Amino acid sequence: TANRYEPAPGAPPAGWFDNVVSVRVSLLLRSTEDKLTDAPQTILYNGANFNAPDRHLYQVMNATISIRNRLQ
Repeated sequence: TANRYEPAPGAPPAGWFDNVVSVRVSLLLRSTEDKLTDAPQTILYNGANFNAPDRHLYQVMNATISIRNRLQ
């Protein structure tokens, strides 16, 4: 079972993937139209505050995906 989530390394060391049982994905989405909010948003994304540079509407979507035949 998964007991922690870590950022994927740029160049994974040998055998790194053997310990992966699930993957967590986080997307920062932005509206196509501007001026939908009264002021630029500040939201938590990827463990840090994201300060929007405009008045688009931003939303974070998260998903955790188990790798088939890895979870017990």
